[in-house]
Amino acid sequence: MREEYDLFILLALRASFSASAASEADWALLNGRTIMAQMMDIPVNDIAPLVQVHDYSIYLFGASVTIAFVLMLSLILFILKKWRSRHISERTRAYKALESIDLKQAAYRISEIGRVFAHDNERTHKAYHNLFERLEPYKYAPAVEPIDQETLGYYRLYLEIIDV
Repeated sequence: MREEYDLFILLALRASFSASAASEADWALLNGRTIMAQMMDIPVNDIAPLVQVHDYSIYLFGASVTIAFVLMLSLILFILKKWRSRHISERTRAYKALESIDLKQAAYRISEIGRVFAHDNERTHKAYHNLFERLEPYKYAPAVEPIDQETLGYYRLYLEIIDV
């Protein structure tokens, strides 16, 4: 209906105008408007339909969480390993105590701490047994004399034999 109306107006205007240059410009303007109106009614067929886009975000999130978990676990295990390796062993602690004994009242302490290393091997066992026998006279007496040089020599030898 709209096309017929536009065509009717175009014909009426064409008949009323003379063949001058100005009327040709008006005619082209009206004709262009009509063509534009006809183009608006044409359906657009060149737009592609919607395409499904694959979403990988859940996989990326899962991989990121897994990697973060593994890194955190590795870091925690590394820190625990370093902390445990800094921990002083009982043998090292006993050796340092044995080394730092005051030799005036030392017979009981040497016998007690030396027992930790006595069963390491045959050599340390014999050295401990020999030192233990040499320390006997300095133990169970009310008045104790200072430890003699020979017993101190056995004590120093025992310290050198110990493997910490």
